[in-house]
Amino acid sequence: MNITELLREKQSTSEVLSVFHDEQASSPAYSGMLAAADGECALFYCVSPAGKYDGYILDFIKNIANIRSGTRYESGRARLFRHYKQAHMPVAAEEDIKTCFFAFIQKHRFTVNVTLQDPKQNGLIAFWEAYDAGNRTLKFTLLNEYGDISGEASVSLADIKQISSERETERTARNLHLLG
Repeated sequence: MNITELLREKQSTSEVLSVFHDEQASSPAYSGMLAAADGECALFYCVSPAGKYDGYILDFIKNIANIRSGTRYESGRARLFRHYKQAHMPVAAEEDIKTCFFAFIQKHRFTVNVTLQDPKQNGLIAFWEAYDAGNRTLKFTLLNEYGDISGEASVSLADIKQISSERETERTARNLHLLG
């Protein structure tokens, strides 16, 4: 079963999945519940190793090497998540998951962490500003490690590996920005 078929099968469940970007990795890139998937990307509600809320990841399916489910690790994260009464604000994911996710993070003014395809380039911590569907580019207002606005950037969707939001790194940058 390929990744797209597996995601389609898991979409209607609230099962915790572990996602791997490298076939050889012993630890997942992240774990979480699949909120929605289409032919291009998948949106996950992330769960930390401690079973706590860990934000959102929009991952491009072409970058997913493997998905694991049903092991003691995933069931343990699910039990802890329920025990701690954790929850994610739902993202209204319709046909175009990217656009729905972008609208969600813009509405809540969440910061994002953009992981680029080229491992030699640093990712971006930023506020998402706009998506140009015709050119398939995203515009961001960048934040530095102190939460200060440090410029703007436009990035082609083809150059992006994944976009996360509301994970610890992004919450820290946003909080520092809000505190001034």
